[in-house]
Amino acid sequence: MNLILAGGGSGKQTVKVNTLFTSLLKNRDILYIPTARSYMQDDKECFKWVNGELGEYGDFNITLVTEDDLKSISYDDLVGYGGVFIGGGNTFYLLQQLRVTGFDIKLVKLLSDTDIPVMGGSAGALIFGKSIKTAEPYDENFVNLKDLNGLNMVNGSNIWVHYVDSMKDLVKEYTELLKTKIICIPEDGGLYIRNMNEDGEEIGNIKTIDPSP
Repeated sequence: MNLILAGGGSGKQTVKVNTLFTSLLKNRDILYIPTARSYMQDDKECFKWVNGELGEYGDFNITLVTEDDLKSISYDDLVGYGGVFIGGGNTFYLLQQLRVTGFDIKLVKLLSDTDIPVMGGSAGALIFGKSIKTAEPYDENFVNLKDLNGLNMVNGSNIWVHYVDSMKDLVKEYTELLKTKIICIPEDGGLYIRNMNEDGEEIGNIKTIDPSP
């Protein structure tokens, strides 16, 4: 497994995570999933953003996929890409669309069975925690998603993105509510996970907050 979770920054803030992601690519073809923001931003703008984010790291062939595309991409198609990049936006909408298209199952299999790198930023990172309830302070659950279980690829922990120290008390409330550890990733940080039974390798100054014993 090669899973990189970013705190949701851009430009200079994401140099370390973008450098790691692009260094792990198996070929020049990147599958870009802008679903978390596609309901509010057209494909052209999303494509412009991802090219600006990754373009300075190499000459890549980036394929943007819509929600309809997610249904038609087979697992065999997926393993042909050098890596997968999942952008930020609304976490509830993203997870809902991954589920209804069945892409969540393919994504978990890809991470479990291969070392093709997958990078998620902001909402794209939150979905890999045990629960996406930690998205509530940021995102409106306008799709009325009831099942908030995430893909649970981070050793049973939850993820908090866009973290700053002033959020510590709020994060502590969510650790008590969810009864799980929360890994807090700032916008200039990330987490690199190679084994889902481990907490991962810190990229930058992230924090871990545990529930009370």
